[in-house]
Parts: sequence; C-alpha cells; structure tokens
Amino acid sequence: MQVKVEGKRLIFHSFSTKTFINIHCPLKAMISAETIGMIVLLVVLSVLLWMNRSKVTFSRFAIFYAAMYRTKRGLATMDNLARKYKWIWMKLTIPIIVIGFLGMGLVVFDLVRGAIMLFTSAAPPSVGVVLPFKAKGVFYVPFYQYFYNLNHS
Repeated sequence: MQVKVEGKRLIFHSFSTKTFINIHCPLKAMISAETIGMIVLLVVLSVLLWMNRSKVTFSRFAIFYAAMYRTKRGLATMDNLARKYKWIWMKLTIPIIVIGFLGMGLVVFDLVRGAIMLFTSAAPPSVGVVLPFKAKGVFYVPFYQYFYNLNHS
C-alpha cells in the first residue's frame, strides 16, 4: 500500500486491488509506515529489555562499551555438540583460528584502503552501512525489508 499526501488530501493506493481512497486530511505531512514500524519495534524491545534488566550486563574496554544479555539458552546444545564431535573440533581448531585472523586482517585492510580512497579522491567508500532510515552516507533499505532480511538471512 502506498500513501501520498496531496495538499490536504491523503491518498491510499492499494496495489493488490487497484483501488484509490481519498480522505480529507488536515495534516500536511504524515508519518510513514516504516517509521511507525520502527517506533513500535523500538518500544517493544525497550519494554522487553526493561522487564529483563537483571540479565543485562555492561562491559567496558578502553573507550568502547558493550551490553550483553545473559541467558542459558543453547548452552546444553553446544555442550552436546562439543562432546559428540570432539574429534572434528580438535582437528579444526587451528584452521578456524587462522581463518578468523586472516578475515580480520582483510577487513582492517579494506577499511584502511577505503579511508585512504575517501580522503584522497571522490570515490565512494568501499564499506557502507545499511540502515532502515535515510541519512548521509547510509545505504537506505525500507524498514520492513530490512527487518525481514535480518530475520531470514
């Protein structure tokens, strides 16, 4: 459904039924459905976080802070997998650590390369932020698509 404001009229356009509904609206601008969805999600998450605030811990490393939600979910499954496939984990430990450090090095290299390109030329940055709101330097994706892709990727 698409909502447009034309003067003092609010026009709803439904793509499925090809119908138009005109409603007289005294407001000049309306809040988009994506904005309402984001506000509802933030309110729901804030209420859930406040209700379970005893499980939230904050850690500090130099100037960086991190919040962690402590839970016991999944620990039994991880312990069972570690016991059942111990021989696989013993063989894969060193390669996994090496791949992790190589990946971190590649990301740092790409960030430094992108920063150098950003300051020396007019080239676009090599790494970008994808967010569900419009801002300078942000790749915009509509909220519902962003939320769906976070949950189904």
